[in-house]
Order: sequence, then structure tokens, then C-alpha cells
Amino acid sequence: MRIEFTVPGRPQGKDRPRASLQGGRVHTYTTKRTRVYEDEVRKGYLEATKDKFFGDEISVAIIAFFSIPKTAKKADREQMTKGAMYPRIKPDSDNIAKVVCDALNGVAYDDDKQIVDLSVYKRYTVNEAHVQVIIEDK
Repeated sequence: MRIEFTVPGRPQGKDRPRASLQGGRVHTYTTKRTRVYEDEVRKGYLEATKDKFFGDEISVAIIAFFSIPKTAKKADREQMTKGAMYPRIKPDSDNIAKVVCDALNGVAYDDDKQIVDLSVYKRYTVNEAHVQVIIEDK
């Protein structure tokens, strides 16, 4: 089985957990920004599949497409359009993977420990920024 879906908007990474003191105890929580983005990832998956679930080992490819900056020089813009220049900007590839894979726990698969192959690519696009996710059985 192969599922492919898109998450619209600028690629985001998973924020570090936050901590606060409540009643003398430390309480950790996920930021609202991360929760909202994880909801967008789940929504994209469910719209593409309805309720398909992966078993055993799976492969995940994530392609994060960033808009070409308006301030880019003409020569750089041309290189970005051709795919000869890559985004070396935040978020980091591993944080992009973390937010996508964690969001799909319990939705696309039992646990992200099932992912045995993971690829993350950062590219520029002349279209709107987005993240494309491809999940396949191994």
C-alpha cells in the first residue's frame, strides 16, 4: 500500500516541549503551534485515505517545499527554480520528520518505531509552500 498526501503551508518542525510549575510540580506540554501543525498533518492523511492503517515495517519520505524568498537575487532565484540550490533554513530536517511522524502515531500506524526507512528532503518551489508525505509498506 502507498499513501501520498500534502500538508499546505510553510513546513514546520516540532518545537521542544515546554515546562511550567503548577502546584509545586513540573508540568510538561506541547506548544500550541506544534499541536495545530500536527492536526494539519493528521487532517491531510485522513483526507487522502479515510481510515487506512499501516502494519509492520513502513517507509516514509517527506519533501518540505519552501517558497523562494522575495529578497533572493535573480541569479539565486534561477538556481532555486532549477533545483540547483537548496534551503539551508530552519526548521531542521530532523524536526520536520519528528512533527510529521509523531502526528501520524495512532492514525497511520501504531507507533513511529515501525518506520524503518525515513527520507527528508528540503526544496524550493515556485508554488505555495507545503509538505508532501509518502508512506509505503516495506
